[in-house]
Amino acid sequence: KEFISWRKAHFADNDFSHSIPGGESLMDVRKRIIVLFKKILKKERGKNVLIVTHSGTKRAVLLYLLKKDYATHYRRFKPGNTAISIINIRDDGNHKAKLLNSVKHLEEVK
Repeated sequence: KEFISWRKAHFADNDFSHSIPGGESLMDVRKRIIVLFKKILKKERGKNVLIVTHSGTKRAVLLYLLKKDYATHYRRFKPGNTAISIINIRDDGNHKAKLLNSVKHLEEVK
């Protein structure tokens, strides 16, 4: 209950710089993820790469790749934990989503 109350108080204005004492802010996490992702892009250039992660990390990477403002799109862009996205990475930085947040693979599970 305490965390939920704290989160509502600090994220209501889309200010992602707040952190839980001793923890990282969403912006700190985003920066750390993007640094790692750039290393992966450089090392695996021209290859197909599978990245498996939870929705928070996926959201940061996809918003970065698709050049969407984090503050504007954070709440509207909600990739599910089981959703699949396929992004064509381009050298010019104009990456294209071939598939975005698809859960079609779950239809057979129902």
